[in-house]
Amino acid sequence: MKSLTRQKRAEDEQLHHFRRFLVGGLLAMGGLFAIVASHIYLPPSLNQELFAAGAMIIISAGIVLAAGGYWGLLKERIKRFSRSND
Repeated sequence: MKSLTRQKRAEDEQLHHFRRFLVGGLLAMGGLFAIVASHIYLPPSLNQELFAAGAMIIISAGIVLAAGGYWGLLKERIKRFSRSND
């Protein structure tokens, strides 16, 4: 019974990390899209630069989220591999 609970918890953690990775990637892609859109649709001005700076902050947050999710997935896989060798 404990083995099933441990396995379920590990699957839930993997899903959580994968969702974090996915949301971070989508956030970063959205920020990249915003930068391209500002370059195409906004005239060169201070507003364009401020919009692009905000998009860079969004990209940075997305990269941090995606990296954290990937790191969590990596840790879970290492744990699973070490458990299977026992």
